[in-house]
Amino acid sequence: MRRLALVFVLAAGLGACAASPSKDLTEAHRLCKQIEQGVTTQATVDGCTEIIEHSAWDDERVEALNRRGVANEQLGRIDEAFADFDEAVSLAPYFSAAYNNRANLFSRQGNNARAVQSFQAAIRANPDNAAAYNNYAWYLASRGDYDGALVRVEKALALDSDYGAALDTYGHVLMGLGQSQAAMSAFERVIVLEGSKAVRMYQEALDGWGYEPGRTDGVMDAQTDAALSACIRDNCRLLLE
Repeated sequence: MRRLALVFVLAAGLGACAASPSKDLTEAHRLCKQIEQGVTTQATVDGCTEIIEHSAWDDERVEALNRRGVANEQLGRIDEAFADFDEAVSLAPYFSAAYNNRANLFSRQGNNARAVQSFQAAIRANPDNAAAYNNYAWYLASRGDYDGALVRVEKALALDSDYGAALDTYGHVLMGLGQSQAAMSAFERVIVLEGSKAVRMYQEALDGWGYEPGRTDGVMDAQTDAALSACIRDNCRLLLE
């Protein structure tokens, strides 16, 4: 029900590297960045391609490769997506985001060994990237390795204590470890930080598991609270499946 988080931010600038004669890439940047708002069309891909081919800056090209990889995956072009992520990390070996997205893709393809390698590479590339630890933690939790997931998600939260996605992962991990009260507290913190969007996500998942939250409109009421508590008690795994 919940995908591993996509990652887009470049860790640090690579500096300039002449590609081809400079041109106005304003529209290309607008199109390429649409992927971060959930817009995936051929125009999105074309915008990223224009940046890759014409930008004079390596960091722009690397970010465009990463974004195009995400877009290609969402359009079902798996080989092209892998090629984009591979080229991004080849140009910028410290670019944790592309390792993360490649790991997510390996995971969705069922290639667990390569997924683990890429998750670990993302952490090595940028040990201060909370998303790298969180994505790896979610992957481990989804496979029932709650102890391994706990170590990684606690590191993510040490880097960013208000990171909603990591707090959500933390709640799922604590649920899996049988720490019901602490898990409920983690989910409540997610709701404080992310509001109705998080509540709606939990309500829809609870409804799918048959816990009858009573509503799926993003309003946290007593029935939703009781349904979430029951789910945690049963280790229903909520969004992990």
